[in-house]
Amino acid sequence: MWDILSKILNVFLGLWVFYLYLENRKLKRFDIDRDIKLKQHEINMYNEDRRNKICSPSFTSVFGADGFNFAEYDKEYGDKVSRLTIELEYLKRLKKYRWPFGKV
Repeated sequence: MWDILSKILNVFLGLWVFYLYLENRKLKRFDIDRDIKLKQHEINMYNEDRRNKICSPSFTSVFGADGFNFAEYDKEYGDKVSRLTIELEYLKRLKKYRWPFGKV
């Protein structure tokens, strides 16, 4: 009698663990999707901010064409955007290459 009850309980617990494993993988996939959207939004924000600052007349009038180095300004934004682009590519690869028993 106890043997049958133990086997039923083991089967139930095994199915429960498998269900929780699948739910955990689904939640990790949602986290990756969220991070991808956030990185894309950040890149768009940096590009818009750069375009708005450089093209605005107040920006050029305050600093003047001679007193401000546009190359350094572009390099700063370029570094930030390139870092975010690399992180975005990594997240896309992580989402693409999901193995059944991998970490993600």
